[in-house]
Amino acid sequence: MNIRAYLGGSFNPIHQGHIQIAKETCELLSLARVTLIPGKNNNLKTLDQSITEQIRLKQIEQAVQNTDFLTVDYRELNSKQDKSYTIDTLKLLKKDYPENKFVIVMGSDTFEQFYRWKEWQRIIQYTNLLVFKRANHHPKKQYNPEFTQWVNKYQLKKEDFIHALYYHPAPTKNHLLIIEMKQAIAISSSQIRLTNKTFV
Repeated sequence: MNIRAYLGGSFNPIHQGHIQIAKETCELLSLARVTLIPGKNNNLKTLDQSITEQIRLKQIEQAVQNTDFLTVDYRELNSKQDKSYTIDTLKLLKKDYPENKFVIVMGSDTFEQFYRWKEWQRIIQYTNLLVFKRANHHPKKQYNPEFTQWVNKYQLKKEDFIHALYYHPAPTKNHLLIIEMKQAIAISSSQIRLTNKTFV
């Protein structure tokens, strides 16, 4: 059973927090690599126009070259669609790798907005979700009731999540794992843009 882990985002810019999440994903799930999927026109974020797409891609490529556990998939940027959505990308990945299991990786700040994603309740049909709690993120005390119920339905403990991922044959029910980062990195893309620095 092949397992493919993906870390999507605007990467505006990519930084050590993204890289650390990818590294800890590989360690946690015993994977060789995590694939970055840079997206276009994020509906929930305003991109910093001072960071052009050319600069953004150059920084991503530099990050990939500097590690042995990152690769990149440009399908969302190469899409003819004006906007990219995770659910649409997952459908394409499922066609390309029908026998594989998927894990979408994200930080807790991104997950807090998950219920606003396109067809968010259907995403779990295509992939597992791995959420890392970020040091600089202070989550809401309570999600909306529908989202809270959804989280409770799919969330597992670490050992159960890994066991289900590796030993439950596909197709099977996907799950959610929310876990603390081993190495706390309290920097975000927005903070980097404010200080005009690059952390790659």
